[in-house]
This record gives sequence, structure tokens and C-alpha cells, in this order.
Amino acid sequence: TVRIPCGATNFYGFTGTITITNLVNVALEGEGDCSQLVNMQTGGQPLITVSGSQGVRLKNFSMAGHASSGHGISIVSSSHRGFLENIFCRNVGGDCLNIAHGFGWTIMQPRFSVNVYPSGVIGPFPYAGASVSADYGIRTADTASAGTQTIVGPLIEGLGQWGIKLDDENSTVIGGTVEGNVGGNIWLAGNALKVYGTNAEVGGDGDVGGVKVSGQRNVISGMLTGGGT
Repeated sequence: TVRIPCGATNFYGFTGTITITNLVNVALEGEGDCSQLVNMQTGGQPLITVSGSQGVRLKNFSMAGHASSGHGISIVSSSHRGFLENIFCRNVGGDCLNIAHGFGWTIMQPRFSVNVYPSGVIGPFPYAGASVSADYGIRTADTASAGTQTIVGPLIEGLGQWGIKLDDENSTVIGGTVEGNVGGNIWLAGNALKVYGTNAEVGGDGDVGGVKVSGQRNVISGMLTGGGT
């Protein structure tokens, strides 16, 4: 376990990507939003990359970056069966969580939002170099090796693209709120996806702002939606 102490008035800035490569059961754990990791790179690089690793645990920290930095967390190269909990992401250059190749992740209470704290404040302290908002909150790739994700209690709102886009198979969203994202809130682009009791009441742009379903054999139950569906 690598622990990230709380920084009361500062943050931890990185000029290189934090990489977890070919490891098993490694944890990166903070003390809450005050354990802030900032991506200082400006060439589209992610803040954290998990590659070829199993059972990785990422918990209790916040992320920020520049408009020209990359994803907050990038999952690649057969990184399966990981665990995310209580990650706060607001301002990164790409997606907060991008899963390109890794199935079976459990994502608990992700808070990917521009609305949690006042304007200009990231977590409990300001970071003036941050971009306006992330692109997607959670985005999975169109491959079976990016499927079977379980997302519980998300708070994803106000991002620049879609709150959640699942272009995989057998993933599930349970509860939470995904609303007011510019592209739209929940896009089920893959097959055999399930959404239970999630609030998506405020749509984004156009007539697909609430929920968009373009895959097959998907299940939606008890969802509150507004705007276009």
C-alpha cells in the first residue's frame, strides 16, 4: 500500500505518469479530497496508468490536471478485477476514468463533478491551472476485455462530454446521480448492460441529453430521467 498524506494547503504535482505495471494487489490510498494528485504534463499523458496489473486498489484521493493533460486514470493491457472507491475528479484533460482493457472492476462512489465545490476551488483548496472540466466521467472501450464493470452510487455531473459511456458488455450501474453533463448523462453503447435506480434527470445538449441506448439486450429499471431520452 502506497499512502498519500493529506495536504492541507497544497497538492502533489507530477511531471510524469504514475504507472502501476505488471503488479498484483497494489493499493494507492489517500485520506480524502485533501490528498490531491495533479497532472502537470501537457502532452495528453494520463495522471495514473494501470497496465497489466491485477487486483489494484485506488481509494480516497482527488485528481486534477491541465486542459492539455490526459485521462485521470487509464486502465490498459489486461488490468483486471480492480477496485476504485471515493475518487474525486473534476478538472483533467481527458476522461476521469478510461477503461481500455480491463474487466471486472468495482467502482464505488466516484465523484466526478464540477459542482461539488465552488468555482475555482478543487477539493478543499484552489488549483488555478486546472482546466474547465473533464471529458467523460467513466468511459469503457468497445471490447469484451473492458466489460463486467460494476458502478455503485456515482455522482457524475457537469462534465464536458457524457457522464457514463459503456461500450462494453455485462456492466451494471446501481443508484447514484448522473446529470447535467454536456454531451449527455448515460450512454449504453454496448450489450447486456444494466442500470438500476439511477437519477439522470437533467439532460445535456440536444435530444439525447438524458439517456441514450444504442446497444442491445440492455435493462433499465427505476431510472428518473428528464430532457431527451
